[in-house]
Amino acid sequence: MKIKLTTILLLSLAAKGFCGDFTPQEQALIAQGLIVEVRQLNRHSGHEIEIIHGPKGSGPVEALIFGMEDAAAARKAGLEMSQNGYGPDEAVKHLLEEARARYGKHNVFVKWYMDEAAHSYNATK
Repeated sequence: MKIKLTTILLLSLAAKGFCGDFTPQEQALIAQGLIVEVRQLNRHSGHEIEIIHGPKGSGPVEALIFGMEDAAAARKAGLEMSQNGYGPDEAVKHLLEEARARYGKHNVFVKWYMDEAAHSYNATK
């Protein structure tokens, strides 16, 4: 029980760190572990409650959105690495540090950030 409570608390704090304040209903979904991370570059970054449907049932989840603002920041960082003459290995190291500082343990957000930054970096070479 103690480990589960700690995990929920850490998830809540990490999510709040890059998505802003949560409503009581959103906090309840997070406490239940009902979180989904989505990449939708045509939407604003943030969070919202979404209803999902699946073979095991349907219901609300807290959706953390990697959106256009996140992608723009990643692209800008990748471009800056290229313009400042960073080599590929050095650029990856710096970008990975930025992504981890920004998203913590949300590894899928780190991956999406790195993908966008790498595409921007490689487009200038």
